[in-house]
Amino acid sequence: MPEDGQDDKTTSLSLLLPDSPTITKSEPSEASPSSESQASTNIDDSQVATELIRISRSFEDAMRNGPPAFLTSLSERHVSPDFTARLDTASIPSWSVYCAVMARWIAANPGYQNTITAATADISDDGRDATVYFLMEAVGWPVELKRMVVSVLKWKKRRRRWLCYENITMRGCDTFDIGGG
Repeated sequence: MPEDGQDDKTTSLSLLLPDSPTITKSEPSEASPSSESQASTNIDDSQVATELIRISRSFEDAMRNGPPAFLTSLSERHVSPDFTARLDTASIPSWSVYCAVMARWIAANPGYQNTITAATADISDDGRDATVYFLMEAVGWPVELKRMVVSVLKWKKRRRRWLCYENITMRGCDTFDIGGG
């Protein structure tokens, strides 16, 4: 029974993805910088995490709702030439193929809507790699069935610029056998 009369809405996915934006990072070892410089690093990491979550959200929004020019601008600044994606069991070899697949899929499912319910980012200790995790609620594919979606975007920092090089998206199963998933 939840304490203080609050609803207990804890799920295994909500444990994975705390309230947004958050950042996780390894605990410092004994050979780590002083606590003062460590605090400075954590502030920087928090800013990086917030920025990567913002950019990742922009990709989600632009893919579904944005004008093509905005998506092109985002991709020129933040997509790695070696970008790959996995949507459930399908492997996608490049950004251009990913955009084409998503455009066809969105056109075929006009009632589809998703909402990012939680986001978090994990920055590597050396500050050159990061992973953004989204927990999303999807409705309208193929019917008014709600399902949870987890999307993982992997980033690398090259020449002072963050580039997304992989997107892995996993949707909840269609447990009622009503089609589509």
